[in-house]
Amino acid sequence: GNIAPMIAADHPEVAFLALMAAPGVSNLDMYLVQLKLIIEDSPDDYVYERDFPFWESVYRTMATTEDKVLLREKLNHLFDEWIAIVPEEEWAVFGGSDVFKKQQIERHCSDWYHYFLQFDINDYLPKLDIPILALNGDKDRQVEAKQNLAGFEKAFKHNGHPLSKTVQLENVNHFFQPCKEGSIQEVYFLSECFSSKALKEMATCIERVVD
Repeated sequence: GNIAPMIAADHPEVAFLALMAAPGVSNLDMYLVQLKLIIEDSPDDYVYERDFPFWESVYRTMATTEDKVLLREKLNHLFDEWIAIVPEEEWAVFGGSDVFKKQQIERHCSDWYHYFLQFDINDYLPKLDIPILALNGDKDRQVEAKQNLAGFEKAFKHNGHPLSKTVQLENVNHFFQPCKEGSIQEVYFLSECFSSKALKEMATCIERVVD
């Protein structure tokens, strides 16, 4: 979802894009909504009032801090403050708070993760004057449909291509499986592996571009 518009912006031979559950806003904005949904869906694992502000500060720090050494210092401070207010027994499953902190800081300082949180698809979408189909399922808990399709619609108004289109598919999850809940746990028990409606939308898009 991020890479296709990047490539198309530099390669005029790309005729169209069909984007499935792609971010239509900055990765930071998309990630914060995803975080909210994950924490709300997992009340046994998170305390919203305690944990959401902490993780939000982690992701905003990653998105706004270029220097990796400075990022590591800031994250060390944030994790120390948060760990101090979390009961010690919650760290047992991770092997203790020190182990958890070390693993998390290494992960959040990785080149890919750091880059990902600083990436904004809107650095590329305004450069595209080709048909774009953006598909999302309304049960997507990773890339929330309303937020991201609204981002694409804003970009389409700027670009003005008549064949660009957003589609929100009812009862479809992040993996384009027809579903009831959209939870990760549900994924493993669904019999239909890909929405026929999504396939039809993509086929129609391709036929219109070819014609």
